Amino acid sequence: MNRTYEVCVASINEAGEGDCSSPPLLYTTLLPTPPSQPRSLSYEAPPPEENSPSVRLDIEWAAPLDQGGQDNDNGDLVPIFYEVEVAGTLHSKINGTSYSVSGLQKSSTHGVRVRAYVCKDDDPAGDCEHSEKLQGDYTEPM
Repeated sequence: MNRTYEVCVASINEAGEGDCSSPPLLYTTLLPTPPSQPRSLSYEAPPPEENSPSVRLDIEWAAPLDQGGQDNDNGDLVPIFYEVEVAGTLHSKINGTSYSVSGLQKSSTHGVRVRAYVCKDDDPAGDCEHSEKLQGDYTEPM
């Protein structure tokens, strides 16, 4: 839910307070919200290198329709980051809509899911160390 503030300007001097400016100015802030689910999750497993005991998985997705967040001090939306979970291991602070995971065991199943998040306070590194992490829902596992 957003908050709207009504702001007026009045002068104050030795004689007292003057009238408020008319009409008052309205200012609306965007309160932080979690982003929606990333879309169109896909992956590709390129052929492994000869004699390699492991494989790589290249994962791609489309940004959520609702990126959540709020305005930072410059009036821009705070950055959106992603977490990718592959075979139970979480990879965080991904800034972009693709990620590669290497070292996966050949001939095995690896569940993949992605979720978006923003830091409640603007945190360009995506750590959310001094801020609440507002997480969206994971995509359906692949």
